[in-house]
Amino acid sequence: MKKLGHEASLSSSLKSEADSIVQKIVFTDKRSWEQIFEITESLMDDNVAAVYGLSQTGNTSWRALPAGRRGILSTGAYLSAGAKFGDTSPTQRGKFVKNRLLCQEIPSPPPTTDVDQPPKPPQNGPNCKKNRYQAHAATNTSCFSCHNHMDPIGFGLEQYDFTGKFRTFDKNGDGTDNTSCPIDGQGSLVGHGDFNGPVALSDLVSKSGRLQSCMAMQYFHFAFGLKSASKDAAFIELLARKITNQSTFQDFVLEFVGSSNFRLGAP
Repeated sequence: MKKLGHEASLSSSLKSEADSIVQKIVFTDKRSWEQIFEITESLMDDNVAAVYGLSQTGNTSWRALPAGRRGILSTGAYLSAGAKFGDTSPTQRGKFVKNRLLCQEIPSPPPTTDVDQPPKPPQNGPNCKKNRYQAHAATNTSCFSCHNHMDPIGFGLEQYDFTGKFRTFDKNGDGTDNTSCPIDGQGSLVGHGDFNGPVALSDLVSKSGRLQSCMAMQYFHFAFGLKSASKDAAFIELLARKITNQSTFQDFVLEFVGSSNFRLGAP
């Protein structure tokens, strides 16, 4: 996982929580790998509990996730990974879902685009974050098609700040609530439906029909150390069809290493 933009103690706590979910689902309990998106508890210390608005106990223990959270996409580790410009980045959060979970590549921005500058305030309307991003996409026609596939995903997660803490307003420069900019948390996974929050997003991703094939493709990249090509599509889809929402990660690996592609040592 990429470096999180927090002080060391919080970053370590958030990473440990996410790692514990994967460890429990995949290796300890050997449950269906898709349970990573559905688990309703996690291993929390006081740092994580504070982010989630829970009482601090002085211990690290498995605790039920609070309302509005379920699975890996609701963890502070995932929600932190898309930070930019000192706040959340709807674009980065959306890009992660598209690239890593659905295996849909987003082209790089035009070379003339300065990606190190935040979207400018709109000429008309309130200077709220959502308005700034929408105005940027609308006034830069070369950017619109890509942002239209990323930003709506990120805005469905905007009620969670760059540490993963729940919020209802944008922030002013001094960190206080900007009550003129309420966050509705409404988002969209284009082609699959609207959602509000990480739980509903997890449901859409799971039902998209692309999660299994993307998992197969990502493991293909890991096992062979290279990107897949069009000639590999049939093999990847075969693997995807053989894993269901009841399959464990071990089932998938056995299917993979039992294939002729793996035995021959090359795709």
